[in-house]
Order: sequence, then C-alpha cells, then structure tokens
Amino acid sequence: MNLLKSRIFIVIFSVALLGVMSLDVETAYADKNYTTKVTVYTKNGNPAKGRKVSLEFVGGFLGGGFTDNEYTNSDGEASIKHASKGKVKVYVDGNGSSHETTGKAPGEIFVYLKG
Repeated sequence: MNLLKSRIFIVIFSVALLGVMSLDVETAYADKNYTTKVTVYTKNGNPAKGRKVSLEFVGGFLGGGFTDNEYTNSDGEASIKHASKGKVKVYVDGNGSSHETTGKAPGEIFVYLKG
C-alpha cells in the first residue's frame, strides 16, 4: 500500500511541476504590457547617461525574473518594458551596482549611485 501511495504522490507532483513549468514558458513569452521608468543619478546628482539598467522581480510564489537590459539616455532615464507587476530590485551595470534600490513596477524609480 505504501508503494502505491508513493507512486500516486510522484504522479501528482510531476503533473503539478509540469503545470508550473508551462506557466513559466507562457509568462516568458507574454506581451510586455507594462513600463517602468528608471532614472539614474551619479553620486554628484547629475543624470547618468549610458548606464545599463534592468529589473529583477522579487517575492511572490514562484519568485521573479529579470527584464531585458535598457540603457539610460542623456537625462539618465531608461524605460523598461515588462509583463509582470510587483516589487523589483534595480540593477545598474549588472550585479555590481553601487546601490540597493528597490521599488514597485510598473511605476517610476529613482536610483542614486554611491560610487
């Protein structure tokens, strides 16, 4: 009887896992209907032109994902398109960002670099 229960659990778990994986595939190819504007400033308060910016969605049941990279214009602004909503961590020039900025997407987020 225990062997039968184990096999039933494995089948149910496998079906559930496949459902989650197919959800991720659908989300990955979803239309990017939202936009978040990120404005980056240097430590001197000037707009930071040409900086690579991305968002990481954090929290939630399945965790998040990263947006595509966008680059700031001469006003330090980058408009990032995405398919999800929620809390985000902002990355400037990759993981080595000299700040710890979080915000809510879609919306507008201001980043002040430390170094």
